[in-house]
Amino acid sequence: MTRYLLIIFQFGGALLYVYTLWLAFTLSGLLATIISAVLPGIANLYWIFQMWSVTGDLFNFYTVANAVWLGTLAFKIFLLKSS
Repeated sequence: MTRYLLIIFQFGGALLYVYTLWLAFTLSGLLATIISAVLPGIANLYWIFQMWSVTGDLFNFYTVANAVWLGTLAFKIFLLKSS
């Protein structure tokens, strides 16, 4: 089970990273994309709040995707510590 969570975690993280870069480019341009590429964790937090202010909804697709990714990470760590 840990192997599958690792695959989901890595694949999901890569997709989330690419989506974050696309989001940065479409909302703010090339400089925001470069900064988001260099600082992915901080950029995710920034874009969560930006998407919240744009959509007016905290539980939009981007926020939920980040929460699922973090939940997968937490569950994976829990499984690794328990085995």
